[in-house]
Formats: sequence, C-alpha cells, structure tokens
Amino acid sequence: MALDLEHTMNRFALDLYRSCESGENIVFSPIVIFMTLSAIYLDTNGNTAKQIATALHFDNVDSWSIQTNVVGNIDIWIHLNDFLTSANGIFAPENHITPWPIIQGLHFYQYVDFTKGPEVVREHINTWVAENAKHKFPDLLPPGYLTALDSLLMINTAYFHKKMWMSHLHFQRTFRSFRHSSTELVYIPFMQTIGMVNFVYDRSLKCKMVEMPFDNGDNSLYILLPDDVDGLSGIADKLTIDILENMISRMHETLLHLKIPKFKLSKTTELTEALKDLAIEDMFIVDKANFTGFKEENDIHVSKVIHAAAVELNEDSAEAPAKSLVVAGERSNIHALIFEASHPFLFFEYHRNSLIWSMGRFSKP
Repeated sequence: MALDLEHTMNRFALDLYRSCESGENIVFSPIVIFMTLSAIYLDTNGNTAKQIATALHFDNVDSWSIQTNVVGNIDIWIHLNDFLTSANGIFAPENHITPWPIIQGLHFYQYVDFTKGPEVVREHINTWVAENAKHKFPDLLPPGYLTALDSLLMINTAYFHKKMWMSHLHFQRTFRSFRHSSTELVYIPFMQTIGMVNFVYDRSLKCKMVEMPFDNGDNSLYILLPDDVDGLSGIADKLTIDILENMISRMHETLLHLKIPKFKLSKTTELTEALKDLAIEDMFIVDKANFTGFKEENDIHVSKVIHAAAVELNEDSAEAPAKSLVVAGERSNIHALIFEASHPFLFFEYHRNSLIWSMGRFSKP
C-alpha cells in the first residue's frame, strides 16, 4: 500500500503533541522522532511491532518500504536542509547487527558496554551527542540519570538554527503583557511589525492562525492562537491533521499588525510515558518486548526514549536593518487586523512539502 509520508508524519506529530500536552512549554521535532521509531520498528516482531505500526499509522505498509521510503527519505530531507542539526542514536548493550542495510548505513545503532556501569555509559552517550549534534546539547544526560537496570536507549536531538524572515517582515522590539493563564500576567519582550501575511480564522475551533515565512522560500513558522486565554488545551483535543491542513488551505493574505513574543525554548523530554499514551507499551516491558528481528535471544527492551529540541524566535532572525517602520508605538493610521499572541499558543514549522519539522507550545517565558 502506498504511504502518504507527509500526511502520516503530520498525524503522528499532532498525536504526540496531545500526549505531551501538560499546560507547560513544549518543543519537539516529530520528524526525527518518527524516523528513530521507524528504524527500531524494523527490528521488532509480534505485538511490539503492531503497536509501533499503529502509532506511526503504518497501515499495511511493508518493511522494505519503511526502510527506503520512510527512514531513507527522512534522512535525505534532513541532510538537504541546513536549518536543522540532529543526532539520532539507538544505544544497545550488545554488538548485534541489524539486517536492514539502510539502517546499518545510517549508524543508528551505537553499542555501549553496560557492564562498565551507568555513569560510564552516560558519559559515552553525552560525548556521542556532543560530537554529532555539534555541541548544541552539552551534558544531555545528567549524573545519576541512568541505572544498572537500563537496557536499550533511544536518543534523538533537534536543534533548529535561526533563519532570516522574508524580506517584507521587519520587526521592532517592544514589551507587552503575556498571560500564562486567566490569573497570571507578566511583561516580556515582544516583536512587532505590520505586513501582508497569510491568515485564517476558524470558527469551530475558535482560533486564528498566521503564517510567518522565512526567506528561504521553503519554510514558514505558523502560530495558532486560541480566542480564550485558557483555550489551547481544548483546541489540542479537537485538532486533527485534516482540520489543520484545511485551515492552511483557506489562508489568505491579510494586512496584519503582528505582536509576537520573543522566545527561546530548549527542552529535554523523556518520551516514554507519551509514547505509552499512544499505545506503544510492550517495547518498554521486560517480558513483553519483542526484538527478535534484532537479536535472537529476546532479552532486551527499551528503557528510555529521550528527545531534546531547541528553537528560537526573535526579531534578529530577520537581521533587519534599523529602518523606520509603519509601527509607531500603538498608533497607526493603517487599518490592519491585530494579531497579538498575548497568551499560550501552538507553533509549528512547516515545509513547503507539507511536512511539520518542529512543533510546540509557548505557555511561559
């Protein structure tokens, strides 16, 4: 069965967002998580494989297609886009070779000697991550994080480099109020501009969305803002990829007065519980995990899935010259619709090939 990879990965992105939703800041890269889970899926069998396939929406897709059309293609996409630095590894306790040639070639599996103790393993992993992620995530695993009971570890990182905004977006710095909730208010740095950008309002979800394009012409940052201060969790429960794609298709150029918080999010998350919420359970259980595709003796299981991601949003991304803008304080004679992200919002970076590269929630500075 042919796989609509972009649509499938975007479905997974929204599923994972809902599983991670806690009201706090979130940032993750669904594309690198999807790739690593796809790689490990190929070495599972039985119910373990079925659970991963269901969560990744692999409906009647053969393993060879997953190796070439999923893992292989995602790796090509990542290497063709210099805005993302990522490191993806599956750290296994023994040197067994996966039978899949593309997985071998990408060196997903890293073999560490767990008999030397958890601190030695932790230092080995931190060194590997630092070298492969260009030192963007130093000391990823803190002392004492691993134990003698740990087995197979899945680790991936995604650092999104700052990109210039499209030339017509020239932001000014300002300070504005931001509500964490209906009862919490703080003043934080914002950036603002007036310009023609794509915009849509959805009555059913009671939210608005804006597209802020980067100058490479391929990527844009989308911000989805609920009408209500506390409305984001309710939207996440209802938002499907079909609804999101429909909203994107209905966007139209609108003169907007954009007021967006500046932020830098860097977050390391253990995804074990989030993946269990997606019904990926057996691979974490000692006597249920089935990795017989990787090792005849079925005696390993996944101990932890660790994901680190970082993204930054500010006016300097545009490297805009200090020129006079239409925005002058809060007064303007231009009738621009105001888009003020002054309470928690969802954001995602979307590629022109209809693929979500990063996703998150900004709730608190």
